[in-house]
Amino acid sequence: SYDAASHAIVLDGLKLTSQTLGMDGQGTVNMSGETAVVQFGGQMEYDMQQISALLTPYLGAGVQLVGRETRPFALNGPLDLERANANAAIGWRQGGIYGFPFGPGELNVRLDQGTLAADPLVVAVSQGQVRLAPKVHLAPGPMLLTLEPGSQASQIQITPAMCASGLQYIAPILAGVTTAQGAFSIELDRCRVPVDN
Repeated sequence: SYDAASHAIVLDGLKLTSQTLGMDGQGTVNMSGETAVVQFGGQMEYDMQQISALLTPYLGAGVQLVGRETRPFALNGPLDLERANANAAIGWRQGGIYGFPFGPGELNVRLDQGTLAADPLVVAVSQGQVRLAPKVHLAPGPMLLTLEPGSQASQIQITPAMCASGLQYIAPILAGVTTAQGAFSIELDRCRVPVDN
């Protein structure tokens, strides 16, 4: 409904449903200023296997996630990346990225002053552990992904599947091996990836 006195659109309930993604939320959109100001929140339900299939043209067939999950989300502030505040969570039960199997996890992200930051994520990967706390600077441009210094991967056990997919690009000698044994760890001093390029 529209409240003419406050120039606001009131969303008492907005519900979207599909096999891939569903949302149930409520809030307001204030249209009184130059930029619309949103206060909106609710619950999001999604199927990670369906989302993985949609991302295949962009990420390739090597990225697989499983889990049908429900998580809260919220968006507050102007419809402007530099001034909006938002938070959401994405969870999964298991997955694999280019031969690296990993266990359940949850990525909690928040948008503040143009930067999308994640809480530290710790996930079991191939009998080892990966710890990530990524940040993506979105606005003003250029877009930039950064990872905090320190331990990022610890005692990841190498498998033939890893060698046949992800690791062959790092160490081509591993391509096509039928047996593999060993582990690796990664510690970063600095990581900055230009997303625009």
